[in-house]
Amino acid sequence: QEIPLKIAFVGEYSAGKSSVINSILGEELLPTHDIPTTKIVTILQYGREPRAEIELKDGSRISIAPEELKNIKHEGKTDIEGPSGKISTEDIKRLYFYYPSERLARLQLIDTPGFSTADKPEDTEKTLEALKEADVLLWIFDASSAIRESSKERITEQLEKGINIIGIINKADSYNDDLDKL
Repeated sequence: QEIPLKIAFVGEYSAGKSSVINSILGEELLPTHDIPTTKIVTILQYGREPRAEIELKDGSRISIAPEELKNIKHEGKTDIEGPSGKISTEDIKRLYFYYPSERLARLQLIDTPGFSTADKPEDTEKTLEALKEADVLLWIFDASSAIRESSKERITEQLEKGINIIGIINKADSYNDDLDKL
């Protein structure tokens, strides 16, 4: 069996990382919103049928209903009902979503919270930890925002480590008449 290529989706918060993943898969599997939505690293990989697991910070895993994935990933959700009671999202290290997509048979997609504002340093920590497992980074840039100096520094750091990076300008379609300015 072929080992899937691990692709991490990174960038500033709300750059549209989850939207790009949905586009690649051709389905709305991940929740998206104009405000930061992904708060937990989510790994999408092939499975014969849709199923989801939570990996807790202690390393244990718990199966959950795939529909619960959207609730956990969303910023506003603070805890979920587990098999033996409530689980705080603060105790969750990762989410795993298995899905019968032919693309996921060859690719493992890693959705990250991205690089957040100073008031959420844990998002940056989670994202940097996830980058260690990736074969390639898809760096998502929001067409409406200038590239931050901190992003330039992080890109340089990853390139110096020999990590392959592909840049994607997202949301360019909202600038139909101004594409030359991008």
